[in-house]
Amino acid sequence: MLYCMSEKAGNVSLVKATPEAYEEVSRFELPQDGEGNFWAHPVVCGQKLFLRRAMYVYCYDIAE
Repeated sequence: MLYCMSEKAGNVSLVKATPEAYEEVSRFELPQDGEGNFWAHPVVCGQKLFLRRAMYVYCYDIAE
């Protein structure tokens, strides 16, 4: 499973990546705070997903 974030829109997807296909499992959109592109890589630490844009950091609980 991969967390993928679009550079311009701030859409975040959870993707099941296999050799056969790209399968999007879920998707959500980040708040449109700040300016510029979303260039920081998504980070998972413990059971938290961290996403950054400009001076804003978003934290999501991804525990099952």
